[in-house]
Amino acid sequence: MVEKSKVKSQKSKVRDRLRRISGQIQGIEKMVADNKDCLQVVQQVVAARNALGKVATIILTQESCKLSKQKSTKKFEKIINNLICLRENS
Repeated sequence: MVEKSKVKSQKSKVRDRLRRISGQIQGIEKMVADNKDCLQVVQQVVAARNALGKVATIILTQESCKLSKQKSTKKFEKIINNLICLRENS
């Protein structure tokens, strides 16, 4: 029972992050429409991209924990490799 509650809490955190990112994207759209400075727009794009990277890391970490308990070695290795790639590219 505790595990399901923890999963729901994690999903809720991910959804909250995605909503904030959605707001960032809307802000970027407005900046473009208002002809804001290029560097300011790019700075916000980079921030949104980094935020999405964090969401991906959270999701992959959750999945790796789940798979490690299920002893699904191939899927677990794939998830870990994806996490490493995300870290290297951020």
